[in-house]
Amino acid sequence: MAEAHRRSGATFDLFTTVCIQATPADAVVAKLGYGTVSEVWREGLPFGHVTRPKFRGMASLEAFAAEELSGFLITRDDFAAGDWIARLPELLAMPRRPHAGGRGGAGRVAEVLHDLAGQANWRPVGQDRI
Repeated sequence: MAEAHRRSGATFDLFTTVCIQATPADAVVAKLGYGTVSEVWREGLPFGHVTRPKFRGMASLEAFAAEELSGFLITRDDFAAGDWIARLPELLAMPRRPHAGGRGGAGRVAEVLHDLAGQANWRPVGQDRI
């Protein structure tokens, strides 16, 4: 799908977090990656995912997805052929399992940076060169 968009001249400038939180989605279909998994887990959305076998951390991501997320694996061949589309009703029927009480990883990083910026001895990297 991304390849078709590249050929059409479309670009992707949105972060996963923004897309998942800002879109009233009922499910997500994407490649299995740390950012996507963390945000899908937080929102509790059913997740149809394609793995990346040669990615170093894939085994732990696959295990986490199997245990903690609603959804299913989509093989690379099924994704490329569009065969996964027939499984959308199954994905949409899966329950949401949101994890309330947190703002996700991006929110926590913002809190840490805000706290650091309030300390008297904190300076952004490179400030000593100005």
